[in-house]
Amino acid sequence: MKLDKRIKRGIQIAILSFTLVSTVLLVLTIDKRTLESLKSFKPEFFLLIVIVWFLYRFADGVGISLIARLLGHRISPMKGFEIVLVGLFLSAVTPFQVGAIPMQIYMLHEEGMDFGRATAVMMARSVIYYLVRIPFLPIIFMTLSVSSNFMIKFLLGILLIISFGSIVFYFLFVRRPDILLKLIPSKWPKVKSFLFTELSDFQEGIKVLLNAGDIPGTILVFLVYLISTILLAAIAPLTLYGMGFNPHPLKAASTLILMYSSLISTPTPGGVGVTETVAAALFSDLCPKYAIGIFVILLRLFTFYIGAILGGITFFRKSLTLEPLKRKE
Repeated sequence: MKLDKRIKRGIQIAILSFTLVSTVLLVLTIDKRTLESLKSFKPEFFLLIVIVWFLYRFADGVGISLIARLLGHRISPMKGFEIVLVGLFLSAVTPFQVGAIPMQIYMLHEEGMDFGRATAVMMARSVIYYLVRIPFLPIIFMTLSVSSNFMIKFLLGILLIISFGSIVFYFLFVRRPDILLKLIPSKWPKVKSFLFTELSDFQEGIKVLLNAGDIPGTILVFLVYLISTILLAAIAPLTLYGMGFNPHPLKAASTLILMYSSLISTPTPGGVGVTETVAAALFSDLCPKYAIGIFVILLRLFTFYIGAILGGITFFRKSLTLEPLKRKE
């Protein structure tokens, strides 16, 4: 199998960026207590975090399966989990994480869904992922607003803008997309085409939720993604406990949700470099300086890189079966 040049370059950039940022973090924070902190990491917490990670990502796969069912298609939770993993890998190797959704749509299409419905499933998933975080906003603001950490205050501001902007975006541009399109000069046809496509996809995601006749099914989808978000939030305090620290669990969990809710899209593949730097600044109040480098590396491993690695294995295994089909076509 010949590896796509863009994917190969993305893998190289991701590995190089992570290695560089991790090295810098360790050089700036390491001292004799760092290795002691790493050695004291409790094995039982490592196992617990891996289980929490699996449940967090598997719940996402279950959510995809349930959304597909709202559209009349039966997709197994394991297939949904596979779609999640492949998406994580492609997010890790493409700038702005743009490579994931097209492949995920194609994988749904392989399961018998037409491209329109497959797109609607993935758009609905994106919409739900942010809607289920709304109940957490008051907790995040109450828990973190008293912090003197500049990065926390900065991201709280971004989160507030995103939340307010999303409401305006929905009521103005999703219901009346022609208003937004009229604001784009005619000499920018590609921008207009891109916005039209994005707005159409977003509308499809909303329609899946609003037009579903299965109200209990829709509620179940939201409940599954709510559980998924709670499991994600739990990884931060569990990692700190595993390292022998005793953080405020709600503050650690809120900080992680704030980070992933604010960093919607980053220019580097998988947000490598950007996310680690932001995480180091955000958790500086919860983790001693000598351990912050190790903590950030572990946190990113548990929240992202495990999934990306497993997703890469799944992607390449799948590519071996897709290649003969491409030649036949």
